[in-house]
Amino acid sequence: MGFNQLTFRAYRKAATFKMERLPLIRLSQSIVLQVCIVKSKLEWLSKVILQGFLLFYLLQLLLLPKAK
Repeated sequence: MGFNQLTFRAYRKAATFKMERLPLIRLSQSIVLQVCIVKSKLEWLSKVILQGFLLFYLLQLLLLPKAK
């Protein structure tokens, strides 16, 4: 999933967050949007890092000689 799709999802989440969950509190939409964008990009980055660690671990298991 690319950053453009994440940004679109963040816009949608920000609109939902502002309209449904905080009807009485007036938050700046740009602040909510910034938080949602950062959160979605951090989620994406953490998935990429986790996949990198898993791939590195599997390669170590496959390529390193086994101790006898």
